[in-house]
Amino acid sequence: MPFRRTSVRASKGSGFYLPKAFRVTGSRSTGSPTDPNFSSVSLLLHMDGSNGSTTFTDSSTNALTMTSTAVVTTAQYKFGTGSADFQSGSKVIETPASSLFNFPGDFTVEMWARWSTTAGAIFYRTLFTLGNYTDGILFRDDQMYVNNNVVASNLGLDDDNNWHHYAVARSGSSLKAFKDGTAFATATTSATINSGSASMQLGRSQHATGSEYWIGQIDDLRITKGVARYTANFTPPTAAFPDS
Repeated sequence: MPFRRTSVRASKGSGFYLPKAFRVTGSRSTGSPTDPNFSSVSLLLHMDGSNGSTTFTDSSTNALTMTSTAVVTTAQYKFGTGSADFQSGSKVIETPASSLFNFPGDFTVEMWARWSTTAGAIFYRTLFTLGNYTDGILFRDDQMYVNNNVVASNLGLDDDNNWHHYAVARSGSSLKAFKDGTAFATATTSATINSGSASMQLGRSQHATGSEYWIGQIDDLRITKGVARYTANFTPPTAAFPDS
């Protein structure tokens, strides 16, 4: 097929001219990245603040009130200026029961976490509980529960003193758990998850009667209702989640 030459010309006063076929349309980036699903974010915690503070601010539009026995540490973090430190054990960040954590369909829960190798023997390393044990989600190193049913086992959360991105996402009836962008547990469930029946607890099991908590740090948590952000393997975020 012969090559067809296309002219490119400049006109005085109008700058460089490109034929229509070569033009790129769309808006130009004017600042920080934005999240197209930000309106669906139920909770967004960056874990920044003053060292030793127990104040954790929800940066979503819901501005949920958090209570905490965990503290901000500025000595260890993935993004920003700090992370939530659960170093001494049996610490928790929680917010009251809310329909924002009821999931009749798609959802995503994600965060960065670092387990301390100096933690010692812990019965179950629990990252989070949404709702209570019988009608919510429990995510810990041995198993993931949904509505009191084991949907994945032997999760093997890392204890190597490094930061790892963990995510749980459901699309339709396909539920997947990811570590550093790679799916390592899958399940099938379309059941409504009434996680709003009890408080959201980060770093501790809702039904903890013994050593079921996280020892280490957690940073940049985001919970999205109605959106499965990850359905296949992906590249983990390289910056803090957007605030808009």
